[in-house]
Amino acid sequence: SDHLKKHTKPKTDEEFGFYLAGLIESSGKFENNNLEILFNIKDTFLAYFIKKQLGYGSVKKLTDLNLVKYVLKHPDGLKKLLNLVNGKFITNKVINQILNYNSDNKFNISILPPASFDLKNNYWLTGFSEAEGFFYIKLDQLKYKDKNIKSNLNLRLEFLIKHSNNEILKLIKENFGGNIYYLESEKIFCYNTIDFKATKNIIDYFDKFQLNSTKFIKFIKWRKIYRVIQRNEHLTLNGLKKINKIKEDLRD
Repeated sequence: SDHLKKHTKPKTDEEFGFYLAGLIESSGKFENNNLEILFNIKDTFLAYFIKKQLGYGSVKKLTDLNLVKYVLKHPDGLKKLLNLVNGKFITNKVINQILNYNSDNKFNISILPPASFDLKNNYWLTGFSEAEGFFYIKLDQLKYKDKNIKSNLNLRLEFLIKHSNNEILKLIKENFGGNIYYLESEKIFCYNTIDFKATKNIIDYFDKFQLNSTKFIKFIKWRKIYRVIQRNEHLTLNGLKKINKIKEDLRD
C-alpha cells in the first residue's frame, strides 16, 4: 500500500523492552553501574523520549561530535531498565557488562543469557536500526531513451547495517534474507538487502514496528521508491525522475 498506518511508538513494557535492548546492543554500554546511549544530535528528541519513558536519566550534548548522550545513573532507573530488557539481548556483550559490575546482585535480578527469538515479531531490530540502519538507493546516472530503459537500468534499493558483531548480522539475514560481507576499508561487517524479496521483508517489518528517530522519514522516502518500482514506473522516464528526486532527499 502507498499508505502507512498512523505512526506509533512501543506501547507496552514488553514492546519497549525489546526496543531498548536493540538500541542498547547497537549504541549503548553499561559502565560502573551507569548506562550510556549515544544518539545523533538530530535525534535529541529520541533521547528525551527514552528519559521520559524510564522516568530517570539525563541528556548531554556532545556538540563537537554532533552527538547527544543519554546517561542513566539512578539505582531505581537502572533497576527498572534491567527488568525491561532482561532476557531480550541476543549477544553476551551487554550482558557481560552488566555482570562485570555485579548489577545482578545489586538489584537482585537474575540476568538471563542471550535470547533466541524471531526478529520479525518484536521491536528489537527497530531499536538496533535507530543507530545502525541506513536506507540507500543506487541509480546510475545514465541517459535513457524510452525503448532501452530496461536494458540499461542499474537500480538497487538497499537497507544497510554496519556492525562489528557478525553474529547479529547473521541473525538478521536468517530472519529477513539479504547478504553479509566484510568491508575491508572500515574493518567492519555489513548486512544489506540485495533483492526485492529481502527489501519487502524489511518494509513489512518497519511498517509494523516503526522507527522513532529521523530515520523514520528516510524509511518513508525509501519505501516510496519501492512502490514506484513495484508499479513498474521505474521503466519510464517520468518514473526515473521521480526516483531521482526522492534519492536526493535521502542524502544526509
